[in-house]
Order: sequence, then structure tokens, then C-alpha cells
Amino acid sequence: MTFDDFLARALDVPFRIGGRGYDGWDCWGLVYCAYRDVLGIAIPTLDHDYNHDISYAELMALVDEQRPAWLPIDRPEPGAVSLYRVGRYHSHVALVMPRGRMLHCEQGAGSICERLDNIVWRGRHVGYFRRPESIAGSGRT
Repeated sequence: MTFDDFLARALDVPFRIGGRGYDGWDCWGLVYCAYRDVLGIAIPTLDHDYNHDISYAELMALVDEQRPAWLPIDRPEPGAVSLYRVGRYHSHVALVMPRGRMLHCEQGAGSICERLDNIVWRGRHVGYFRRPESIAGSGRT
């Protein structure tokens, strides 16, 4: 599966907190499925670590717990994860897609593909990250 194939399939997926499949996912579930299905990389599901009542502070703690397994990178590349602040907490992730786009999932909207420089998100951007075992330009993108 390519990132474009994943995008075509992902746009019909609704938001579901803790979801980790094509019947519904949250922002991490989207990244989880992309890493599994496009890159062939297993990352933690985190689905058992939170529920509907979790706060943005608790989500930030989960993100911080995962950060040592991810390499910060200077520029966006397909398959990288883009981290964003929600309020004062860095707690939302998006998948960097080809052609300067990002794919993410939000409550009330489901899966959305937007430009990386979208005015709503660019001021909230924290950084780009990728797993060391991911290889840009591997032919799977």
C-alpha cells in the first residue's frame, strides 16, 4: 500500500477515541495504521492507555513517553509524524503525506487531509518525527 492508497482509504474513517482500525480511529490510531499498513512498522497502539475522559495534559504525557523512540527531523517527509499543540499541550499528531499535505483525525470531523502550512495548524506545530527504522524513499511511498 502506498501513502496515496492509504489516504484514499483513510478519508472515509470516522473519529473514534481509542480506535485502531478502518472502522474508526483517533489521531494516534491513524498514525498506527499507516505505520503498520504502509511502512510495515509496528508502533505501540496506546489504546489501553487512555479513554474518553483523558485530559490534554494526560495525552501530552503519553506523547512525551513515546518521544525517545522517535527521531526529530528538520523537514517534513512522507511518513513522518507532525506533532501539534492543542492549547498549551502538545497532544495532536498528523501523518505527513506526499505533496506537502498532512492527514489527521479530529473529533467531529473524522479524517482530514490538509496542507501542512494550513493556517489553523502552522502556529501550533511542535516538530516532525520519524521512527529510526522508517526509510524515506523506500519505494513504499
